[in-house]
Amino acid sequence: MSPDIIIRNAGIGDIADINRLLIHLAESLGEPDAYQGDTDALLRHGFGPDPIYRAQVAQVACKPELKSPDTDVGSNSYLAGLCLYFAEFSTWRCRPGIYIQDLIVESNWRGMGIGRGLLEYAHEDAVKHWDVNYLRLAVHRQNHDAQAFYAALGFTADTDNQIMMLDSAAFKQEAFRASQTIHVSKIK
Repeated sequence: MSPDIIIRNAGIGDIADINRLLIHLAESLGEPDAYQGDTDALLRHGFGPDPIYRAQVAQVACKPELKSPDTDVGSNSYLAGLCLYFAEFSTWRCRPGIYIQDLIVESNWRGMGIGRGLLEYAHEDAVKHWDVNYLRLAVHRQNHDAQAFYAALGFTADTDNQIMMLDSAAFKQEAFRASQTIHVSKIK
C-alpha cells in the first residue's frame, strides 16, 4: 500500500524540514560542508517581506518507522521532498521561466512520482505567478540518477552554456572594480 502524498506550497512551519532536506542533499552528494544555509536565512529569503524563492513540498502520511531518524517520530506525516525555485528571464525567448534550484526526494520515497509531482506543481505555481514558459536547472555532474530522471521527463542538456559563479567577496577585489579603470557614477 502506497502512502498518501500531498504536494503543497511550503509554509513557514516547513523551514526546519526544508533545511533538513538541503543538508541531506549536500551529504548525499558527498559535500556535507558545501551547504552554508540555516533556517533563519531560508525564512528571511523565502517568507520575508520580499521573498526571492518559492517552494513546493511533498508531505507523506506514514508510519514513524519509515521516517529518517532526525525527525519528530510522534508525527504521522513527513516532508519527503522539496522543489525550491525562483523566476528568471530569458532575453532570447523574451519570456520568463523558472530556475529549479533544488529538487530533492529522499531515497526511500523515490519511485512514487514525488519528483515528477513536485516539478508539475512548481510549474503550475510559476505559471500562475510569473507566466513562465520554461523550466531550467543544473544537475550535479556525479548525480547520474538525477540526470536520467530529467532526461526521461524530456529535459535536454544545454551544451552551449556553462554555469559561472562569483562569490560576493570577489566584488571587493581590485580586478573586478570598474571604478579603477573608468569613471563610474552611481545614481541613487
